[in-house]
Amino acid sequence: MRLINRRLQTFRRIENPRRRPWPLGRQFSFPDPILALLALSTLSLSCSGVISSSGSHNLTIQTASLPAALEGHAYSTILQAAGGRPGYTWKITSQSVPSDLTLGAASGQLSATTLGGGAFNLKVQVADSASPPHTASAALTLSVDPVPQTDQYGGLLSMASPSGATGFFRMDKFGSRWMLVTPEGHAYWFLGVALVSSGTPGIDPAGKSYSQYIGAKYANSEAWATQEKNRLLSWGFNALSWGAGITTTSFSIPGNPAAQPMMPHFNEHISFALHSMSNTGGFLKTPVKNILSPLKIDSFPDVFDPAFQQYAFWAMATNMHGTIGFPDAEYKSPWVIGFITDESDELKGFGNWQTHPHLGWMVLATAPTLTTGSVLGHTVSYSDPTVYSKLALRDFLIGRYGGDIHALNSAWKGAYTTWNSSGGYGVGTGLLDENGQHSWMGDKHSLAGETAAMQQDLNDFLFQIAKKYYQICHDAIRSVDTNHLIVGPDVVGGPDTRPEVLMAAAQYLDIFLVNAHHQTDKVNPVADTYNLTGKPFLSASKVFLALPDSPLAANPTTNPSENASLSNTQAERGQAYARYVQTLLQLKGSDGTYPVMGFSWWALADNFSEKANYGLVTTRDNAYNGQEAVTRYGVDPWGYRVGGEGANYGNSISGIQNANLTTLRALAAGH
Repeated sequence: MRLINRRLQTFRRIENPRRRPWPLGRQFSFPDPILALLALSTLSLSCSGVISSSGSHNLTIQTASLPAALEGHAYSTILQAAGGRPGYTWKITSQSVPSDLTLGAASGQLSATTLGGGAFNLKVQVADSASPPHTASAALTLSVDPVPQTDQYGGLLSMASPSGATGFFRMDKFGSRWMLVTPEGHAYWFLGVALVSSGTPGIDPAGKSYSQYIGAKYANSEAWATQEKNRLLSWGFNALSWGAGITTTSFSIPGNPAAQPMMPHFNEHISFALHSMSNTGGFLKTPVKNILSPLKIDSFPDVFDPAFQQYAFWAMATNMHGTIGFPDAEYKSPWVIGFITDESDELKGFGNWQTHPHLGWMVLATAPTLTTGSVLGHTVSYSDPTVYSKLALRDFLIGRYGGDIHALNSAWKGAYTTWNSSGGYGVGTGLLDENGQHSWMGDKHSLAGETAAMQQDLNDFLFQIAKKYYQICHDAIRSVDTNHLIVGPDVVGGPDTRPEVLMAAAQYLDIFLVNAHHQTDKVNPVADTYNLTGKPFLSASKVFLALPDSPLAANPTTNPSENASLSNTQAERGQAYARYVQTLLQLKGSDGTYPVMGFSWWALADNFSEKANYGLVTTRDNAYNGQEAVTRYGVDPWGYRVGGEGANYGNSISGIQNANLTTLRALAAGH
């Protein structure tokens, strides 16, 4: 089966996800009236009756209340006990129990595939492994609430925007909370899944890839796309995040009909940086240079090269990376939320300052001319050797110092003899000969060791670099599409991104897609991005792993990313996600605004290449719902074969689904 990926793989290379930490470093206050709803979503109705125990070993049931369930949907939560002799056995002792509700004897997992509305009084008992066993009991109430009503895009019908409908996605402020607004004019909190694509990398122990498994499971790419979207919608997700294959999108063109059901999504195939540096499509006489090539770093385009702007405008006019020849399918689709222009992998310098070099420093140290370079390990030739960014830095400094090279030397404690070249790159004494080896050149990340004036100059030029990139991307998109939001690169950054980059981006982006990194001097590291720029954002790149309870258990990563939430079981993984999303809802800027407009889950399927179970499904395309990712073969609700795993894995889907639907319920009832 041939599954079409929306993004061109220029060098047949599948990019790894960008993953950086996103700690949330303090407790946040709840807004009224969402406080009450969030509290209910986590605590529901408090325990009724008295928790009792037998024996003298202090065995107790720690769960004092149950999370609310949602009518017609699956439910899962784990009961907790403490004391006594470990090795607990659980059971429900109530005489009247909803028919689909079960309690795992060993796991303590209370779950159901679907529940009717109402409030149910339950009595549960736990016994320890002593002989004879000690027991403890509790009376708990399970509240099953109705699901919020939505429009066809997932917008909350109870939250109509005062500005009405425009036919396209936009954003608006509802009280103190930023929200997206659907084409029909209703508030929308983004709950998306990234990389809904056949291109998930890695080979499992059986020697097969995700593409091979789904190729055997589904009749064609449309059947696969329909099934994955049906699953995501049933799990409470309402969007496709970046990296979606074209078959899953809303575009209906000859030879590629849109697969139902429809889901909102991004246009993120443009890749102005990567494709201009590789001259994908052959539009340019010569590729745009990777200005970091001389320093053996991948990669950043020479944005001051006129060819970069030419390529961006041409790519948008022809839509050559998307629905080629049918641009209206994208540019006029109401299902498109906005544009994502590039991957952060091709924008080295726009991310975490601790791992991304300072682009002002890098431009100063790069060669003024290049005849060959490299992009993602591939050699590229340049017929125009000029590195325009280095000339732009020279002209910037000439303007700042009035053309006086001695004034620059005094400020930098340098020894340049001319603004141009004198003797050649790396050996000469001119500014253009600088290769980063002089004593006045500080650290390429922090600029430590440089004079304050030199640091200021390079920071200011970094702002000019970022501004040039974002302005060109903005103008190219707006030259053909005035309808959709501009989100920018897949991950703009976070509080560890240099402020010059964020401030430049804020001038041209409508929304940030933020990956917040940890920085010890930040009290509120995520909200600080909003406090600096005033831009609302979608959060991304937090990953949730339960390696011991997955097919990756035999060979897990030994170096999980710093932004990973690590759990021992799939059920705990679902609960970790629920806590995190709730924290995002509470996140507040210094002006009292709630700037987070949604979360992007990484990713649809597990990744054997990175030895990480990021996925909602295994490499065999079995959902982590306690019924599919198991050894025994069976059939899912849509009639597809499931099972065949090497072991029986747990249920994170119920917790994830409950968190998604509870989030929407809290928002809908809170306004």
